[in-house]
Amino acid sequence: MTVALVAVENTLPKFDKLFSYLVSEGEAPLAGARVRVPFGRSNKLRTGVVFRLEETDDIANLKTIESIVDEEPVLSEELLNLALYLRDICFSTYYDCASAMLPPALFIKDDKQRVKDKTLSMVRLADFGEDAKFSTKQRDVVGLLEEVGTASVKELTYMCGCTSSVVETLFRRGVVEIYKKEVLRGGYADATATENPTDIVLSDEQQKVFAELSFRYDEKEPAAALLFGVTGSGKTLVFIKLIEKCIEQGKTALLLVPEISLTPQMMKRFQGLFGSKVAIIHSSLSLGERLDEWKRLRRGEAVIALGTRSAVFAPVENLGLVIIDEEGEGTYKSENGVRYHARDVAKYRCVQSGAMLLMASATPSVGSFYAAKTGRYSLHTLTKRYGNALLPTTEVVDMKLESDPIAAILSEKLESELQTNLDNKEQSILLINRRGFNASVHCMECGEPVGCPNCSVALTYHRANEHLMCHYCGYMAPYGGECKKCASNKLHAIGQGTQKIEAELKAHYPKANIQRLDADTANSRYAAENTLAAFGRGDIDILIGTQMVAKGLDFPNVTLVGVLSTDVALYTGDYASAERTFSLITQVLGRGGRGDKPARAYIQTYSPEHPIISASATQDYEKFYEGEIASRKALCYPPFCDICYLTTTGTDEAALNEYGHQVINIMRKLSKDGGVAFKVVGRAKAPIYKISGVFRQRIFIKCRLQKPMRDFLRAVLEECYKLKGYGDSDIYAEVER
Repeated sequence: MTVALVAVENTLPKFDKLFSYLVSEGEAPLAGARVRVPFGRSNKLRTGVVFRLEETDDIANLKTIESIVDEEPVLSEELLNLALYLRDICFSTYYDCASAMLPPALFIKDDKQRVKDKTLSMVRLADFGEDAKFSTKQRDVVGLLEEVGTASVKELTYMCGCTSSVVETLFRRGVVEIYKKEVLRGGYADATATENPTDIVLSDEQQKVFAELSFRYDEKEPAAALLFGVTGSGKTLVFIKLIEKCIEQGKTALLLVPEISLTPQMMKRFQGLFGSKVAIIHSSLSLGERLDEWKRLRRGEAVIALGTRSAVFAPVENLGLVIIDEEGEGTYKSENGVRYHARDVAKYRCVQSGAMLLMASATPSVGSFYAAKTGRYSLHTLTKRYGNALLPTTEVVDMKLESDPIAAILSEKLESELQTNLDNKEQSILLINRRGFNASVHCMECGEPVGCPNCSVALTYHRANEHLMCHYCGYMAPYGGECKKCASNKLHAIGQGTQKIEAELKAHYPKANIQRLDADTANSRYAAENTLAAFGRGDIDILIGTQMVAKGLDFPNVTLVGVLSTDVALYTGDYASAERTFSLITQVLGRGGRGDKPARAYIQTYSPEHPIISASATQDYEKFYEGEIASRKALCYPPFCDICYLTTTGTDEAALNEYGHQVINIMRKLSKDGGVAFKVVGRAKAPIYKISGVFRQRIFIKCRLQKPMRDFLRAVLEECYKLKGYGDSDIYAEVER
């Protein structure tokens, strides 16, 4: 008998496996298709994904597949194998790993798919007798169809000045046929190329790098390369040339960008060059649009997938090239569900397809640069900006020397330079990596911050709605009231966020057009795209923002960049905080001076002597890298080890503490057999201990995540899943390497 091995949705990790189901005769689903199956004692129908079919005589007690959802597989054999790989390295369930690759519109709820195909009612002539009699309106419809062949009902009624009942009457008489035609949403399938990538002229340095990468690409074997180039060096032009080469050979390409805000600029550039061959994948698209772009890639109608992290799962065949732009950005790591890193997925797909992986950045991750320095990746360098552009001259401003160092938002120097730019009709970008109006609200009697009742963080004051907000769980409360600790009503907002900077600047420069770009202003669908478009047209004089303004933006009239505050990020205690801070500052400074005009940049800080500040000011990545890699080697941090966090969660803090002790005991017991080497650095509260009422503790492990260690960790998790008597305490694993 034929049985299907199915990954079933909502399966608890402790029960996770591929479940065997009987296949009705003549109705075998294909591997990679979705099915509906009875599950559990209640036999409630659940959705599953068929991983494979096999023949067996052991069919006792097996249930039968209820229905087949997909006639054609939604996951190819390559992506099914990828799901198995993800389960192994991310410690997730079979179904979660498979569904992570599918557009959300395909998910089934109450026996119905969330979003259906968009269709159009089309009309064409049927075979009818020559002696058929028609009214005037019917004759008009028949005549138009004889002329054009097919038309939609809507088009016919508009062009012939009739109602749909005229068409329906012709249909009932057998004069016309009405059928459904799928319509793709978003308009991306209709994009037309207005430029030719062949016309792009590379500089001598770019041409050299392109020739090196082309040579590696032509070897037709899996390869990993790092393109290290200063900001504004024209890495995107090299991408374009490589993608052109790839698709000319009949292969497909993926281009990943770290932020949704970067997608519109990149989309416009690539659609102008490659037209409808480009499909867009990111979470700001509607569910229907994401589904349709996924379809175009699966059918081969689009051969270039451009998008954020999830675009790495694009259902393309014959993969030839994967490019990860700004590869060191943390947004490529998924923090929920299947906790994968897009770089790991890209590596796997390239190995399986014999494709080339190109990672690129002015500030690559320390791990990637180490891999390039030690020969695991090939290293390709761009040292000069493209064209006549020059890096901005940078000055570090010691805020301790300001006349009012505590209250100062802008240094006197930056304030003066902003006015100069306004006078010269040039644009400015200011970075402050904190949303809201004030960083927090404190009691002036006891000093207690006003905290979120659901999370272990202070609430942020938002002046726009006069509310305090939690940026983790969404909790809101009116500004004001009493201190929860001492009942004093002397509450005062301190610190600065993007809203406060915006308000202060608008008061100081009343004639300037000043706009803000952060998660609050970009919460509607096209908000970020519209703001950046206005900035590109020159309608905005000063753009204030969080890290959304720091990467990938290319505006030639930006001649001033100000970094208002990054000191807090330098002292978070995280081993990677120096890397993140250096990258953020260097990237935002690189937004200036991209045209023919010289640019200036100012870094405001209370720690001007800090080595990260000085390295950022000179955009000297290699100087930063030398110090950082020496520190990590001495302290044994990645890339000299891998890190695993076993995170325990629960709403009962006392039960969670006991649960954590049991996890440590299980690790001790299972490690007695030997075979794995690791170091438990400690068990501690997560950096943000409580989120949405759930406490979180982490066991910090240094190891090498090779198969024996992964098997050990999975065994630990399986034993933990069996623990009872600790409330809703749970555990999951996530890795860094």
